[in-house]
Amino acid sequence: MAEINGKHDSHYAYGAKNFVYDPSNIESSSLPDLLVPIIKILKDEVCETRKHLSAVEDPKEDTQEFIKMIEVVELLVSHFEFTLEVLNSESEKEVQEIKKKYNQISEVYDQVKTKDDMSPVPAKYVVVLYHDKMIVELLKVLKRCFKIRHGEVKFLKTHDNLAKISILTYRFELGEEHYPRIITFPKDDIFYLPKNDPIWLDLYNHVTFKQILTEQESISSFKTFELTNNIGHVIVKNQLEHKGILNFKGAVSLLADLMYYGVHQRKAETHALRRLVHPDPDNAFLVWNLPEEPFVALMLSFDYPIIGYDELIYLPRLFPKITKELILKEYKENSFNKINPLDKSSFKAPDLLSNKEKVLEELFIEDKDRVQVRILSNDPLNLREGFATMMRTAILKATRVITGPAQLQPQFPAVEPEAAIIIHIHGGGFVSMSSGSHRIYLNRWVKNLKLVLFSIDYRLAPNNMYPDALDDVWQAYFWILNYAETILGIKNKKIILVGDSAGGTLALALQTRLIRAGFPPAHGCLLIYPALTVDEHSCSPSAFASLDDPVLPTSLLKLCVRAYIGDGDEFKSKEDPCISPLVASDELLEKLPPIRMIVGSKDPLHDDSWRFLAKLRRINKDVKLIVHEHIRHAYLCHQKLKKYHVFMEEACDLIRELIDKDHTQIKVQDKVKVEVEVGGQQ
Repeated sequence: MAEINGKHDSHYAYGAKNFVYDPSNIESSSLPDLLVPIIKILKDEVCETRKHLSAVEDPKEDTQEFIKMIEVVELLVSHFEFTLEVLNSESEKEVQEIKKKYNQISEVYDQVKTKDDMSPVPAKYVVVLYHDKMIVELLKVLKRCFKIRHGEVKFLKTHDNLAKISILTYRFELGEEHYPRIITFPKDDIFYLPKNDPIWLDLYNHVTFKQILTEQESISSFKTFELTNNIGHVIVKNQLEHKGILNFKGAVSLLADLMYYGVHQRKAETHALRRLVHPDPDNAFLVWNLPEEPFVALMLSFDYPIIGYDELIYLPRLFPKITKELILKEYKENSFNKINPLDKSSFKAPDLLSNKEKVLEELFIEDKDRVQVRILSNDPLNLREGFATMMRTAILKATRVITGPAQLQPQFPAVEPEAAIIIHIHGGGFVSMSSGSHRIYLNRWVKNLKLVLFSIDYRLAPNNMYPDALDDVWQAYFWILNYAETILGIKNKKIILVGDSAGGTLALALQTRLIRAGFPPAHGCLLIYPALTVDEHSCSPSAFASLDDPVLPTSLLKLCVRAYIGDGDEFKSKEDPCISPLVASDELLEKLPPIRMIVGSKDPLHDDSWRFLAKLRRINKDVKLIVHEHIRHAYLCHQKLKKYHVFMEEACDLIRELIDKDHTQIKVQDKVKVEVEVGGQQ
């Protein structure tokens, strides 16, 4: 079989160049230049593998999964060969003849009439990813699975080999499913264009590429994160089997699993990926929610900086609700993606000052019918009297006496407490986590910035589907806007809205919803590796990175989408900006505040940040994008990441930048006017 490094087979010599997802390499080659050697090596390997399979004496059922993988590879080769022939065609009639030749796959290429309907540029990126992520792994699997001695072929049917075959089969199936969408990419998409196109050149003026870690440093730093995630997926099912059994037996089983997979880390990776081929939603979401488990949360909290205030409050729903019925009504009226001001007379906040003490007391009583919000502050807040508050303040003062008033970034002046507040919306795929687990970086933010932060714990899917989470952030936003000062005594002249991952989706959804209803948005918005397209059928070059992403694989992305909006067509994920903010109309986007975005170059969601940047630049909005080279999704939740403080402080710098901007869209008097219009207090 062909050597992976390309030393033996001349047709695979390009593999020795170590092609990576690098525009400078891809731009210098044509799509046929990349396809021809890949087609040849795949066909050669399939041919040789079939010879080995015919010589194997083991029963057919032992090799059934292997045969399935080879068949999927052959189907993918058909897609590549079809592409080559169409690109070499000269007429529509010739293309029709080619389709007859490839009858098995022709249906997915109905829109291809001539070679001009093909999209070579995005396809080049994907083909290179096929090489780096799938073909190299295929060669490893083929080498592991067959043992040839004295002319006799033996198929090595081990648990690990079968797991790797299953994983690779699934990846090739996903690749075969997505490739037709890539090769027929819409021409109005920026990834259809070569990277020297004027549109890309303009975008580069608003993007900062940062290499805080080298590729090797990044891989090394994420190993612990990945190992923890892998072990979580492997053992969670085992632990669920102990549900209802004595805690001691469950604890012993957990300890044994941790010790075994801690030593056999490669097995943990293989077994985890195997379970993620067709994951069980309950098990998968449980793994993501492990940081919320009391013991795990306690262990993680030891690394959080000590701050002056950290408490949950429960906000009543005082404003018109965003319901499923309302969303479907807007679909019917075709009013969901354009400005449609609400009747302000029906949108008045009640007067709470007449009974302020009771209102304040009820905020601290846990109530599932209210919106849970966490308040974080570097300095103590005297929101209520009580023993817990007194003890927390005393501990903070004692700690500061011992450690001194250390600051994470003393060269920057503190933000005035009255100047701004942050409203934060956490990530977790709409299905997991909370403000509690995100204190990994939130505590550092408030300690660094010296301001008050509200983090909204919206209801999670699948128990609460769209638009429940949107309604929660909507209700919390208006409550904070109208009552944070009068009820809590927390002054704010500016509001900076921040969201990471799914929280970024909700942050932009909230902004567009405010604009649509005729209210001004926040003063600035920071989006950290946001999910801007919530559609399980969306595809892009960077999405292929999730084929082997241990934390955010394609299978889990699909589960999250289905959990949030269902698997039917009831919600218009490709048209509704509150589901997929990337599809927001220019009418809504023009009224957005300054936007700052951060994303890693290895993030499966990476491409949509570029698309959003392009949409905002087209209408001359104030927007900037930072791309971290070699960095993956959710890196801010990985506090063991090398140089973590640099990433954290960067986000603080962007928040400062948004606070310090000379805003013309919302000034203090405008905010007061909004409060008056909705019934708030002057």
